[in-house]
Amino acid sequence: DLYTKYACPVSLGPTKEPTKSPTTNETCNGDCVAPVIIKENGQSMVRYVMGDSTMVKVENQNKIILQHNAQVQIAANGSSAYGPYIFQEYKLLGKTLSYTVDLSSIGCSCNSALYLVTMPGYGSNGQPAPGQYGTYYCDANDVNGVWCWEMDVMEANKYV
Repeated sequence: DLYTKYACPVSLGPTKEPTKSPTTNETCNGDCVAPVIIKENGQSMVRYVMGDSTMVKVENQNKIILQHNAQVQIAANGSSAYGPYIFQEYKLLGKTLSYTVDLSSIGCSCNSALYLVTMPGYGSNGQPAPGQYGTYYCDANDVNGVWCWEMDVMEANKYV
């Protein structure tokens, strides 16, 4: 699953190719910020940005802007709340992941990160574990109290 976390304000910009606008999914409220268009296997797909809508916004359905300490996950379908099976799974073997990011406002001691994790995380009983925040988030650092595989794609600021 594609997961982004930013310790400082940052925006992920669109790729060079224009895409069609999706229709708004009525179930995108609550923890669902907005629909976003992501190109997958040459097709423009409507996916959903999950996160805190007071800290995240989506512009033109192709640009995700996050405030300091914001984080988002990409959901396959619009959902008003987190659940174990909402996350979009990306199989990247033999594929290319491309994105545009503006790091110009990410200064020293700040970290803008893009990484892939195997959400949802699972508990010792083999069942999906919502963790201490109820988001089913997991990573290799055991954040949210749930461990899972993680692959860091980018950790950067305007200096590195």
